[in-house]
Parts: sequence; structure tokens; C-alpha cells
Amino acid sequence: MRLHNAVRSYDVPVKSSDDWSRKESLQLGFQHPQQSSLSLLPLADVHLRDSLVPTSDGTKLVRIRDGQAIVFFFGVRSERPSRLKIAMPSEPEASLTDALTKHGVCAFICAPLINPLNGKTVGPDRERVKALARVSEWNGKDAVFWLEENYLGVQPGDVIADLHTWEPRHRNQSAGELGRAEWFAAIETMEAGSSPPARNDTPSLNREFLISFDVHRGAYQVEKVIVAHSNKPQPAATPQPAPVIALTPPIQQQAPKVHVEDASIAIVRRFMVEHFDR
Repeated sequence: MRLHNAVRSYDVPVKSSDDWSRKESLQLGFQHPQQSSLSLLPLADVHLRDSLVPTSDGTKLVRIRDGQAIVFFFGVRSERPSRLKIAMPSEPEASLTDALTKHGVCAFICAPLINPLNGKTVGPDRERVKALARVSEWNGKDAVFWLEENYLGVQPGDVIADLHTWEPRHRNQSAGELGRAEWFAAIETMEAGSSPPARNDTPSLNREFLISFDVHRGAYQVEKVIVAHSNKPQPAATPQPAPVIALTPPIQQQAPKVHVEDASIAIVRRFMVEHFDR
């Protein structure tokens, strides 16, 4: 488990050379240990100065904020479908060859915008981003995407749109003419039993943010988030260690609230050790 910036909404600029405006929020997410896949937890948002106290077996985590502790419980569930095939309106442009080789061509998956008069999908709802998809294969007019970052759970009927490239230390920009067009496609089916590519085969997408942690009274405390929004290459930064928890996919998140007297993190940690780590 680690912290991650989740895209909440975005604005496609009129000029394709301009930076994309993205609204992001910190969330906890489960990173697959071998595959290029991240599943974020909508309920487990994280703010600056929050403290995180995980149990050693990874089944529970306490988030302390403003004198209250919320306990998140985790379990095991079956793997969700993570690939989808999309019929593209054209073959990939020659200018995208290098980006496709590096798996740097992406698209956002959003909830659908539906015309209430006829019930038809008319486009993506960019205020409700559900996932970031990356192109695995694009041959002719057939493309295969996989879910690199799953925020809210993709399902048939959702919309994939806004094809773009995500270059290291650069903001994302539209991917050629198709990315600048008002193209979108409704997702009909998801491939069951198919897995994302290996992490070694897919270079990570540089999100240009750095999260700083401090061990405070036996807990991880979120100190600051540094975000660089520039099209100029930035010096490589060494990330600070994130809270390490067993990587088990979540089945549900329950959030009972517990008042913490004087926000004493040491008392919460001792309570967790005495009652849960058996």
C-alpha cells in the first residue's frame, strides 16, 4: 500500500500544446507487487498532517485526523477484469510509434454523460474520472487498453476518451489528431482473467509529485506534497519511504470512528498491538 495522487477531474485545453488542468487528491492505494496496476480506495483519502498507523499483518489501518481515528479493515477479493478492447476510428499515427513502444499512450475512463431525453451516451463526464488506461496494443483499428490506475471501479457503459501521451517530467498532452478530436467510445465488455503487463515491462508514469513522511510517535505522518507542473525536465528526486503494508486487495472498507483523546498516537498504536496483532 502507498499514497498516490488520484485524478478527480480534468479540463482538455483548446490548444493541444497547453498543459492539462487536473484536480487531484491524495488517496491510499494497493500497488500490485509484480504487475503495472494500482487500485485506489475512494474512502481512504489523506490530508497533510494526517497520521497513519498500520497493523503488521496489513488487515487494518488507522488514519488519525483532527482528534479522530478512522479504522479501515481489509480483506481478500477476486481479481477484477483489467483489460478492454476498443475499436478505434483510425490507425495510430506515425508520431506515436515511440510512445506506443514505451506504453506512454493513455486515456481517461469516465462515467458517461447521458442525454436524459433519449438515454444515449453523448460523451465523458470529466468531473467523474474512474480510471487511467494505458495502451497495451494498437494494431490497425483495434486497440487493447489496461487499467493502470483504478479509482472508482470501471464497468460496461463507462466512457473512454481523451487520448494523450504521458512523458517523463512533462504534463500530459493530446496524442495526435485523434487526441484532439472529440472522440470517445463506450465500454461494452471487460476481459475477464487477463492481467496487466509486468511492472518491469511498463515504465512508470511520472506524476511529478513527492510525498514526505515523518515518523511521529510511532506513526507515519504526511508532512508535505511537492508538485512540479512544468513542461521543462526536472531533476530526478528520491522519494521518501511510504507506509509499507501487506499487499492484499481490499474487499471492503468499513469506517468506524473512534475519538482519540489529545490525538495521542502512541495510545492508538498500543491499543492496536494489544487487541489486533494476535
